Amino acid sequence: MRFFKLRSFIVTAIGVLLLVVAPNYYADAQLHYARTADLSTADLSTQIQYAHHQSGYDAGRRNRGYHTFGEPGRNGSDGRSGRSASTASRYSTIRVTGDTPLPAYYDVSGTNGNNGENGSPGEPARYCRVPRRPPYSLQGAKGGNGGSGGNGGNASNGKNVDIYYTDEATLSQITVDARGGIGGRGGQGAYGEDGCDCVEPEWVVNFCEWQLLSRTTVPAGQTSTEDVSDEDAGWTLHSTVVVPCTGVQRVDERENAPPLPSNANRPNTAYRWVYQGVIEAERFHCRDGENGTDGQNGQAGSNGRYGSFRLIPRMYIPTESGDRRGELGELVGRNLQLAKNIWVTRQDLRSKLNSASNIPSSYTFLRSTVRPQFRLDWAAEATPESLGVATTEVGASVAVQGERASIALDIPGTLDYTTAMEGDVEVATITGGFSPSRVQSFRIEGVESGEDNSRLILVDEGDIRSLIPRSKIEVVLLTKQSASGLESPDYQERHRVDFVVTPTSTGLINRNITVEGNRYVLDLQRYFNAWLKPGYEARYRVNVQQTTNAGAVYEQSEEVDFES
Repeated sequence: MRFFKLRSFIVTAIGVLLLVVAPNYYADAQLHYARTADLSTADLSTQIQYAHHQSGYDAGRRNRGYHTFGEPGRNGSDGRSGRSASTASRYSTIRVTGDTPLPAYYDVSGTNGNNGENGSPGEPARYCRVPRRPPYSLQGAKGGNGGSGGNGGNASNGKNVDIYYTDEATLSQITVDARGGIGGRGGQGAYGEDGCDCVEPEWVVNFCEWQLLSRTTVPAGQTSTEDVSDEDAGWTLHSTVVVPCTGVQRVDERENAPPLPSNANRPNTAYRWVYQGVIEAERFHCRDGENGTDGQNGQAGSNGRYGSFRLIPRMYIPTESGDRRGELGELVGRNLQLAKNIWVTRQDLRSKLNSASNIPSSYTFLRSTVRPQFRLDWAAEATPESLGVATTEVGASVAVQGERASIALDIPGTLDYTTAMEGDVEVATITGGFSPSRVQSFRIEGVESGEDNSRLILVDEGDIRSLIPRSKIEVVLLTKQSASGLESPDYQERHRVDFVVTPTSTGLINRNITVEGNRYVLDLQRYFNAWLKPGYEARYRVNVQQTTNAGAVYEQSEEVDFES
């Protein structure tokens, strides 16, 4: 709880009350206007600077910023956050058998989070003694900030529950509390405390001018022809200073006179201060120190949610075997079975368990377990070993869509096969093909570039032209120089051309491509003539698409640099 201070504001009268304006630290000053001393120029400068400093004139009149009094209060500490609930062991199993005592109650609810701690309050500003009407404005020190409250810990969810049963009627005698825990409360932020308060909001300070006079005295052992009997004769103005004062001459000469220069080392020079009276009156102000800010309240921890439920109308969950993979030579001719559990989402859990349960409405139900079968048969004239596919990996998996399941075969696209159902068994009959390692095996042998010729030579190391229906070869030309000769730092695509090769393609297909065995020679000068100029930096990018009998498309890309 914050207490409010009763502040007393004193209105200072102008005039006679200004007698008390002068700062206390001038109380020891003595009148030196009649005293003489001998000083060097350097000593005199030092003393004048000292007088300015002591007067506070520079700080108050020339530097109008506020001077802080007191020391700021220390800030309060923040409260620690509450611990979140553990999420370990968040699963629970309920088995309802003929031996289970009914009715039965199960508490699988979540755990609450711990509350956050409150912040501690800040401390008030310290040492708040206000200077007595100084020749400058004042600013009170700030109070300490209050600490913020710690956040509440998060709660855990209710446990995830599997309920096994054989008689659905017994579920109505099961009461389950699966609600989530409650998040911890956030701690309270603490109050900030008060800063230093002013005694009076404003005041007026007079500033008086003093003149420092000097004159030369008669050196020892000499007689002066000048009449120096007059005490006021021979004095000249040396400098002036301005200091705070009352404006009453006899008081200022007794209490507020600047110190007379000391450390005399010139015996023939005398100095004295002469009071000139008030030259300025200035108003100064005091501002109360700011109160410390209040700490923020901590955030509440999040509440837990319901745990999830699965209902299994048996005493176990069948083991799944959702996919089967292996080498072709090992799997051919074997009936292979897969197993997949079919889970469905339902929304009537509250009507199945006892009505006193605190549970969600949705749950997952084990509807069935499917066990589809498949077989791979070999019908090609050549053996798997002679075609090089005996070690090719093949397989199958169960694909589930909603509540339906089917076999998804995984056979490389380089094998030719058909599928059919024999009873409950899906049969894939392989009629031919080749190893997947033979596709994507094109290699750029080189580029032949001359004055009127640019030929690209490719080699298909897989040599499968006669085994697939179609190969598409795309050639892209990239150069750093344009057709008009403009040069760029990077290769830019200029043009592209496609060639199609079929199993019957051999010899000179047309005047731009020749195929001999697994060697392909592409005459590209006709297509790229505008950019194939002497000295041009060029690059061919070759994109190959090979389409198999099964409709699978295999792609690869190669590049080669050359100078035209």
